[in-house]
Amino acid sequence: MLQGPKTALEQVRAIASAPGSPLELLEFDEVDDGGLHIHVSIDCSGIPHHQGGMPLRARERFHILVPKGFPFEVPVLVVSHKRFLGFPHVYWGYYLCLYQAPETEWNPSDGMLGFTERVDLFLRNAAAGTLDRVGAPMHPPTTPASRRNDLPTVIPKADTPPTEGHTWFGFATIENISRRRIDITGWKSILDEEWPDGPVAAAVLLNGPLSHQFPSTIGELITALQERGVNRNTLSLLLRCGLIQTEADAPLLLIIGAPMRGIKGAEGPKQHLTAWWIDPETANRLRLAMPKTTDSEELRSLRADFEHTYFTILEQQRVHWCPLFEDRPEIIVRRDGGTPAGWFRGKSVTVWGCGAIGAQIAEGVARAGAARLNLYDNARIKPGVLLRQPYDDVEVGDFKADALKQRLQRIRPDLMIHAQVADVRQGVLDREDWHDGADIVFDATASRSVLAKLEWTRKTHFHRVPIISLVFGPRARKGMLLVVGPGHSGGPFDASRSAKLRLLTDKRGKKYLEDFFPQTAGHAFQPEPGCSEPTFIGSYSDVASLSHLMLNAVPEILESLHPSEAEARFYSPSIDAPDNTGQLRYRIDGRLQSHDLTSGFEIRISRSAWLQMQRHINQSAWRFGRRVETGGILLGERDESLKLMWVDEFSAPPRDSTLTATEFICGTEGTAKLHEQRNRVSRGSVRYVGMWHTHPDSLPVPSATDIQAMALLSDETGGLLAHSLMIIIGTPYQRLALATYAFSQAELREGRFTRLCAVSHPPSALQAAGS
Repeated sequence: MLQGPKTALEQVRAIASAPGSPLELLEFDEVDDGGLHIHVSIDCSGIPHHQGGMPLRARERFHILVPKGFPFEVPVLVVSHKRFLGFPHVYWGYYLCLYQAPETEWNPSDGMLGFTERVDLFLRNAAAGTLDRVGAPMHPPTTPASRRNDLPTVIPKADTPPTEGHTWFGFATIENISRRRIDITGWKSILDEEWPDGPVAAAVLLNGPLSHQFPSTIGELITALQERGVNRNTLSLLLRCGLIQTEADAPLLLIIGAPMRGIKGAEGPKQHLTAWWIDPETANRLRLAMPKTTDSEELRSLRADFEHTYFTILEQQRVHWCPLFEDRPEIIVRRDGGTPAGWFRGKSVTVWGCGAIGAQIAEGVARAGAARLNLYDNARIKPGVLLRQPYDDVEVGDFKADALKQRLQRIRPDLMIHAQVADVRQGVLDREDWHDGADIVFDATASRSVLAKLEWTRKTHFHRVPIISLVFGPRARKGMLLVVGPGHSGGPFDASRSAKLRLLTDKRGKKYLEDFFPQTAGHAFQPEPGCSEPTFIGSYSDVASLSHLMLNAVPEILESLHPSEAEARFYSPSIDAPDNTGQLRYRIDGRLQSHDLTSGFEIRISRSAWLQMQRHINQSAWRFGRRVETGGILLGERDESLKLMWVDEFSAPPRDSTLTATEFICGTEGTAKLHEQRNRVSRGSVRYVGMWHTHPDSLPVPSATDIQAMALLSDETGGLLAHSLMIIIGTPYQRLALATYAFSQAELREGRFTRLCAVSHPPSALQAAGS
């Protein structure tokens, strides 16, 4: 006797010999395959019985079939009678299904003690009629395993039609996906005026359940159907209808449904479907029995006799049940239900870049149930990328966008995919509809020029859509995720600048600064000699884990994000992060936006800077009076190419400034030093960009004096080609009025300019106080 069965027998003996044990060991038999059959008797007199429950005798005899692989394989419990036939979880009348999921429920360490405890639990629930508890999923029936392994698998995709309490006859429209797979794509009643044009299976949906173990022979199946109102003649007519719709020498499928799926106690259980495979030879013989309009009475009689005789022969044969895997929405509970990925279900998603990150993102949202996917990339697949990108060797030389579309189409044939071989900068961002009408846009190009072009295009052709940017560090050990709300004042380019400033003020941010905002360019990894496209070092596991970690965070962020906000997250998912720096999160407020209509510059003022400016105004009013002008210099960043200026700080007036009721002349003392200090600390992101001042009780329109002061400041701190920003805060009607002007150096030198004045009224502490 093998060690496993021997151990099982010893454990059963120990259980039986325990004082008061209800189990009695009767005998045991070794079997040829190395297993062991243990015959036991169990005292059931103390198990309460309820109406509808399984009737148990005072003592019941059971047979435990112990596999040779025990305890790593679960034993089986059977009986030698059919008294339990028809009760839940009893198959073939003798097999008691103790475990719904043996792989997870069976614990080898519990051995036969755990097994007998499960037997006791089963018998108590069976006697009480609670094996399928109200509110719990009903255990579906089973079909006998076919002895053929060449049958196709049937996949129901479409929900069954309502039967309204009657037996339904008709067709299941089918699609032959491959030699091994048939999909059910729809249903058509036999009473409809028009029958399907394409391939079909005959179908009957019963109004009552069958046994939990479906019949194994055709005769048993015919009898079971007759007991539920479908007699042999009706079955014959249904098969004939199916044969009419099926080509000669082709097999026939009969789909049989019974309401045995769903939640116990719920109204209207769903149809449990099975598929009877009728081979071409049998189908052709059934065709011979079908009467034709041209038949004589004698031939019609011969066909009827043949059909009767042939059915008698068929009754002795086995039913060949096809494997059937459910995919009906009314039956299937998605395995990703309740996960962040569910956010993408039914969404339209655009992905820029189909490389290491983009391919992972696209596949993630495709599997999550996105309704439409737009893919853009202009690169071809190179041999070297196969080690970390989801492409095949045979696809080397193909365009990534096309190959990724084909891959995702194999995963989700129903997914609408638009793939375009194009450089995002020209093929997408030159269009007004750069967003494709998508619900969300992912930038996975890792291209600063793409982010810059997006900032420009979004500024001129604004559209409310969340934009996501994902970037890896040089060794794929760190990731930067930028999530920009649909109404944020800037795009990911703007958000990355804000994220950099937040990292600079966070002691935990140093290691991320070196990866994403280095002071000096590090050694770029070039995978081929002379390669002009530096990339990162990282394996498929690195890429996949970090990409999906960031993808999972996107829905969570969007759920809590105000449309005007953005969020930056930095990831370092490694075991070398004991100081809790494995993830940093920064919520980024939107900025106040103002425009200089003449120069085309957009000015974005941080909320903290705006509040700082109001404090300077209040302090000046307290010291010098409300009608005295005040001001100072502006610190931030300018981008001449994008025509953008960011304002992060309003300084107080320099010491040598002149403050009167008629003018403010901004001094220069200390401005160069302040510019250099901010420039150094911010790694070039905060520096002098211009000056600001107030016009109490008047409109924010610049004067000649203002221009002279600006020119003097620019000589101290400005660039030769850079525009200088002037912000004027007027207070007509006790309300802050904001106007911004970006002057070129030529305008400042010559003192001549023409300007359209665009005035806005941002919220202010002054307003709140007066309201």
